[in-house]
Amino acid sequence: MESLTDSIIWASKELKALTPTKNKEEFEHYRLMADIRVQYLGFLNIERQVNSESFSREEIPIVLKRLRLLLNNANPISQRFIELNQGSFYLPELKEENQLRNARFIRSIV
Repeated sequence: MESLTDSIIWASKELKALTPTKNKEEFEHYRLMADIRVQYLGFLNIERQVNSESFSREEIPIVLKRLRLLLNNANPISQRFIELNQGSFYLPELKEENQLRNARFIRSIV
């Protein structure tokens, strides 16, 4: 799992470093999808840690901090998702998609 996460983080950084000359808006979708994947894998890593047999109460504050960081990063991702897709989908659909994508983070913190 860590190598997969490292790979997508690397891919996300590489995509951010590129400067497309054509199809800039379409290219932004690749960046967005990479960021969503980083967020998703980050949550899966936290979930795996919490479900491991070696997890202890002392780790709870650290895990909550990581979850809050993921949730804080979810807001800019959600906004970019709406901006990039508002020409193709209705706003309520985009908001619902954001809510569904972020529901696991929110439920985990509450």
